[in-house]
Amino acid sequence: MIYDDDHLRGVLRELDDPESIAFPRDHARSTAPCRFEQLIRLLEERFRCVCEADRVVQDASFRGEIVVPSMATKSRERVIVRLRRRLIWGAG
Repeated sequence: MIYDDDHLRGVLRELDDPESIAFPRDHARSTAPCRFEQLIRLLEERFRCVCEADRVVQDASFRGEIVVPSMATKSRERVIVRLRRRLIWGAG
């Protein structure tokens, strides 16, 4: 999907929060790592493998990355799961 510049500027202004520069306003620091680990375990159980996980992502718009190895998938292609900060740190 392609958006024009005005639409993208509007979205950025809507999401911009000068009071909360480093983390989203609804950031739940204590639960985010636990939820990330739960997802890793779930993927490992479902694919019956050990997944690689990058838990220390600096200066990025995502929280972490999980890689399901190619040998664990029917297609023999690895699966990369990248979690955006907003989704994993949401309240609830």
